[in-house]
Amino acid sequence: MDNFTRDHRIIVMAGEVDTSKIADAESVVREAYIKFQKTGLEGDVAERKAPLKAYLSEINDFVIDLAGVELQNSLDGGDPGRVQNSIDELEAVTEVSLSERLKNAFPKIDEFTVIAVSPEADSLPDACVITTPREAVDC
Repeated sequence: MDNFTRDHRIIVMAGEVDTSKIADAESVVREAYIKFQKTGLEGDVAERKAPLKAYLSEINDFVIDLAGVELQNSLDGGDPGRVQNSIDELEAVTEVSLSERLKNAFPKIDEFTVIAVSPEADSLPDACVITTPREAVDC
């Protein structure tokens, strides 16, 4: 995941797939995302939060990390110094709050834009095929 802009955040998956399996790979990723959005991550939430809590408890010792987190917070409209209370925010995270966030804040699968690069134009059925960047405008 990455911030493309403040309003557009992206999930990127990259890897090499045999051309004959691009459509299958795209389908598997769609199904996995749908399942993830419904069920969330497997495992204990407390175990998942532990490394973040350790990181946040030491962040004040790393000025560059602290500045980066504060900058992102500021760009997102957060209150100055929010990182100082981030452990409290993390403690408030529960399976229920994670489930709600997945349901309400993450995009639905039909909002995804899939970009596949292949030497074979028909490797992803029903795709808008372009050969130059300018052609993407019409997709």
